[in-house]
Amino acid sequence: MKKFSKILEVCLLVVMVAMTFTSCGLFSLNLEKVAKRLAKEDYIVIMSQNEDLLDSFAYEVVDIDDPEFLLVAISEDGNEAFVSIEFETFADAKDALDDFEKELEDDIEEENLILGRRGKVVYIGNEDIVKEALGFPANLLVDLF
Repeated sequence: MKKFSKILEVCLLVVMVAMTFTSCGLFSLNLEKVAKRLAKEDYIVIMSQNEDLLDSFAYEVVDIDDPEFLLVAISEDGNEAFVSIEFETFADAKDALDDFEKELEDDIEEENLILGRRGKVVYIGNEDIVKEALGFPANLLVDLF
């Protein structure tokens, strides 16, 4: 009986830790933290919630609906860029990711860009700047995929 209760305690502890990490947004991307991280690494960072800017950017690149927040970071020499768009819902972000994949398929392969989604945020950029933006431990996943 003691062995069973110890196993049960460990299982409950693992579940509680997993729930804690999930509720803290471990798997989502906080664009304000990303902006601070990239600014610290000497990237030029532009953030916007301006509807006109968001709408014009979203519709010029691909036809996506209702972006909430835009973050663009560019290296000082202009060789690396990171663009991320936050959406209101996960479904909107997933749809936008699908649209980006279809529209930018040739560019992604030619320029070795990384396109991904974390939570309600869709991002695209060069490998180095994406690693900087995602931070540890998420940047380890960039090498795996």
